[in-house]
Amino acid sequence: MQKVRPGIHALIARLGDTPAFVLGRRTDILTANRMARLLLADFDAMPTRERNTVRWIMLDEAARSLFADSWEHVASVFVGTLRMDAARHPDDTRTAELVGELSTS
Repeated sequence: MQKVRPGIHALIARLGDTPAFVLGRRTDILTANRMARLLLADFDAMPTRERNTVRWIMLDEAARSLFADSWEHVASVFVGTLRMDAARHPDDTRTAELVGELSTS
């Protein structure tokens, strides 16, 4: 399980009006500050396995609306990041499950 250091939690909390989140492996959203939860999505309310940037961008209609005209570019960037992670960790079953889920959606 990936963990975020207390200092990083404190840092993004202090950003106030600037949305910020911390990504881990597979583009998992490990933590987000209040503004990110208000402007983007309430990631804390999502089940842990669903807190993933690529999953959110690809499957959540609100994310598509949020990014509007730049959605294809944003999706492409994050899918590329997920592909790099999958190449670095070819035996990671959670990555394979995520890719499988996204491939059938």
